[in-house]
Amino acid sequence: MVAAGESPTIIYIGESKIKPDRENEMRVKRLIVPALIALLALSGAAHAEDFRKDFREALEARDRDTLYSIVEENRENIPGEIRSLLEEALKALEEEKERLLYMAELMASIYEDLYGNGEFLYWIRERVFDEKLSPPVRSVPQGGVHTIEILESADTSESVFRPDNIIIKKGDTVRWVNNDTSAHLLGSIPFFGKEGLISPFIEPGRTWEHTFGETGEYYYVSFIQRSRIGKVNVTVFVEEAAIGR
Repeated sequence: MVAAGESPTIIYIGESKIKPDRENEMRVKRLIVPALIALLALSGAAHAEDFRKDFREALEARDRDTLYSIVEENRENIPGEIRSLLEEALKALEEEKERLLYMAELMASIYEDLYGNGEFLYWIRERVFDEKLSPPVRSVPQGGVHTIEILESADTSESVFRPDNIIIKKGDTVRWVNNDTSAHLLGSIPFFGKEGLISPFIEPGRTWEHTFGETGEYYYVSFIQRSRIGKVNVTVFVEEAAIGR
């Protein structure tokens, strides 16, 4: 009630009164939302650690069914975990590197079995292949031919090919010279890189030549000694190739 002769008090509820509340609300949101995102990230990281631990334990126990179950239950997280394992492996010491690479490759292999997607498996194998090679070198042809020597296996713990990672121009010819005591059969790997490189048996003391008519990365192995690997990167111009990948 307003007494006689008194002017009513008018309370303005305008934008000026509401604005500070809205600003406070926005400040709270700016604090809470990043905190929630960080919490979810930590939760996701913790979950990844949990299923990696479970996967490692199942691997050590040779429990195939559990390995497959873990990949099925974590299908959405598997691609990211494969990348994480690979990145960690490339920075790790040798023994830990081999363990992490094996886990990543096995995880990718199970993923392919379950869902028919071999993209991650081939990607890992290509990265692992590159990791085992020497740094790429621009090869200089002698007499119009690039030469790769096949070394005697007992002479070196490194690749049987010298050099094992070369960059050449499209249309160049490479000659493999077998200085080993056993024959070798060379072939490109069909899962990644370019196909089309396949040799006959190269007997000790013999040579074999191949002219590369298409650009691309040719990853190859000796099918006699499959741990012996090499790579020929064929470019339009040698200068275009990436050095020190």
